[in-house]
Amino acid sequence: PVVVRVGMQAQPYTLNPQLCPRDAEVDQWERLLDRTAPGVWILEGNGKTSFIRMAQARRPSVYISFRECASTHDLIFQFTKHIYQPLGIIGSFILSYVQLTQAAINLILGDKDADSHGLMQEVFFSLYLGHVRRAVSGDTTSAGPLRGGANETISSAFREPGSQAAPQNPKPQAPLVILDHIDTLISTAPGSKEESYRRILNSLFLFATAITKDSGAAHVVLIAQEPQRKELQARLLALGAPVRHLKVPPLSDSEVEELLGRLLGPQGLRGSDADWIRNQVKRKGQGNPQRIKELVAELASKEFNTARK
Repeated sequence: PVVVRVGMQAQPYTLNPQLCPRDAEVDQWERLLDRTAPGVWILEGNGKTSFIRMAQARRPSVYISFRECASTHDLIFQFTKHIYQPLGIIGSFILSYVQLTQAAINLILGDKDADSHGLMQEVFFSLYLGHVRRAVSGDTTSAGPLRGGANETISSAFREPGSQAAPQNPKPQAPLVILDHIDTLISTAPGSKEESYRRILNSLFLFATAITKDSGAAHVVLIAQEPQRKELQARLLALGAPVRHLKVPPLSDSEVEELLGRLLGPQGLRGSDADWIRNQVKRKGQGNPQRIKELVAELASKEFNTARK
């Protein structure tokens, strides 16, 4: 837990210069996070990744991506990679130890005892969830308080008239636990021997409910594609999780121009070529930062421009 907690503070996310600023939207959400009790946020709309990356840079966070998960082993390895590795060398050492331990147990058990194999995976995953739970709850002995205490300007702005001043030591901001590409876990179809996969996935949803509704230790952010969002919501509501939706608006015309300036500059495109790409992007980009970046990469390629000419 100490390693996870220190990692949340030691290496806050560094913004990619190609990400388009969403300062106004992120500021608004930050104020909302500070005013409301922790909940499970399901992100919708365009530019979800760039939006959450900016929010991640502003407060302690645990970011976990499940994009590469196709089995129980993938799920556990990706989970441990993202919670331990941010600490650098120490985190990498712990991650290597965890993976070697998992591999040794798998070699010993093999495929002969599938039930014991699945049980061990569930036990280990429960331990890793416990590390994150203790880290975001502050239940550690030496990691100290989380960085980024509550902003006095914000707290005073929302103070009721006639109420007492804020205490000298304001409560730290609730951290974020970001579960990206969680739709991959839902769409993956485990085989007959992967019953443990379903139980582990259920424990992940129970974990999200517990740290928001029960302990109020952190906000949980779920990022998924449209087809799986309804299933996510249904599962969480059935568990009693405080589900909230956040729709990220598309980029404005000025934000699209700013992003295009950052993307076209390194390509060395000027004049009619740059203008043509701008017009194509504005017509097809739909205000989605990721879609815009893909279009610029495609339209700026030599092969595409040669064919166009």
